[in-house]
Amino acid sequence: MSITTPSQADPDTELVRSLNGRHKETLHRLFEASRDDRERNYNLDAFNTKEWRIVLANEYPDRVREFSQIYERMRDENVRRKPVIEHLAERTDIPPKELEIERLPAIVPLLMEYDLLDRLEEIIIAARFRPSAVTGTYKLDTELDLNSLADRISTFHQSWNQTIDEDETKRAKRVEIEYESEQTVALQYYRESTETKARYFSFRKNDFEERPEKPEIEEFPYRQLKRIRLLIVSRDGESRLVFTKNINGWKQSLRTLFDEVFGVDNLTSQMSRPSSEVAAGVEETASDDVSPDSDPLTEAQSYIDERCEIAKDEVDDLGIPSDDKQTLKTHLDNITISGTEVDGDRSIATRELRIISQSNLAELFASVDIEDGFRDLLRKADSEKLGFVLDVNDVPVECINGEWSRTGPGGLPDDIRRALNVFFDEESYI
Repeated sequence: MSITTPSQADPDTELVRSLNGRHKETLHRLFEASRDDRERNYNLDAFNTKEWRIVLANEYPDRVREFSQIYERMRDENVRRKPVIEHLAERTDIPPKELEIERLPAIVPLLMEYDLLDRLEEIIIAARFRPSAVTGTYKLDTELDLNSLADRISTFHQSWNQTIDEDETKRAKRVEIEYESEQTVALQYYRESTETKARYFSFRKNDFEERPEKPEIEEFPYRQLKRIRLLIVSRDGESRLVFTKNINGWKQSLRTLFDEVFGVDNLTSQMSRPSSEVAAGVEETASDDVSPDSDPLTEAQSYIDERCEIAKDEVDDLGIPSDDKQTLKTHLDNITISGTEVDGDRSIATRELRIISQSNLAELFASVDIEDGFRDLLRKADSEKLGFVLDVNDVPVECINGEWSRTGPGGLPDDIRRALNVFFDEESYI
């Protein structure tokens, strides 16, 4: 079947306009995902970018609408390209070569080609929660029951929200199920803040009211809504919980939710951060049973280097494009010890001490004469009070008590996060 040439086509101009800004490669891929296998093949250079927009809008208007809706959904959900590629590499059979995609819009026709649109919710959820997993993952030593969850949430809404007028300390709550499968559920959890008042000019209540020379001021009370998203993966006798933000301001609300819906008493006392044997290994190598003649920094860096070599071999087994593999290996080649933290160590009369170099300790020692004292600190400090900071291409990451996370505010760039997932030998639950 041949297609109408762009000069003779009469497409919906709004559809053509909806494809503005899309690269030629993305448009061609959308065309390939839309056409019937029996139709004539058109290569990338058959048309220029403007002509591809016209051809698509004219020949496949429904496909263009679907493309636009899905891409807008991804953009509204702040979905990033690399977490999507990461998920597709782990959870589908798409060849690595096909995942060599430079822009988020091009992922949509890829999903069309491989009939994965029915898994769109799963993909969006995974892309949203993977970046949060570094600092927002906790484990429960019990397998949560995810059956009939909608009914239990409805019961929670009724029992909680219908009694808020009887208890002034209560705040209205709302729970929404975003995604669910046999072992996984993603929830949005809303709660009210304390009441506050907003001032406004009273004539704004009626747009047709005459504008006064001196408007009257009125107030209205309202309660701002706050939201946290959480992912629950329940299997093999335990559960993993991933939160999209710090839970410090949510602990009481989370205890209420898990008590009422999942039957977990005092959630925050039962959950813990998952530990990493590799992070613990870094700490132990640099601090445990260090002899006066040994160099704890050298031994710890040797441990890191050995683990990096193993991690690079593991990167080769990932189903991701070759360029992405090389990027991860480059990050792994640049993991160095850049500092240390001591918290509440009476054995060395230290309440709190943190020394973190800009990039590596060699530069710090060259600038300030503290090298001997630093090494002495590592030998004498209580290993349970001592943590270490690693530098990964100028991104600081701390290892303490067998856990690891970024030092300071902000998240990790996707490539560095992925490299560290492999380095710390972390299983993906998402």
